[in-house]
Amino acid sequence: MKNLDAEPTREERDLIESLVKYPSLENAFDRAAAPGFAEIKQKMQATVTNLERVIRRGERSDAERASVIVRAYRTTFDFLGELENIGKNQPR
Repeated sequence: MKNLDAEPTREERDLIESLVKYPSLENAFDRAAAPGFAEIKQKMQATVTNLERVIRRGERSDAERASVIVRAYRTTFDFLGELENIGKNQPR
């Protein structure tokens, strides 16, 4: 078992740094990335629209799966909205 009070190894520091500086997350907070959010959300909305069609018209098993996926997409929409709000509040 690793001693949690010990200094992190070089590999552990590199891993932490790579996670903190992960380009996609770093870019998510950049105002220049805002058009990317709009494009992602537009594609996701089109997918949700198609899944909602499956829920209304598809077979029961397909509709149940589509319903679960739509809930996941809505959670993702919420997450993207939070990222946008954080990005807007970042000092420049």
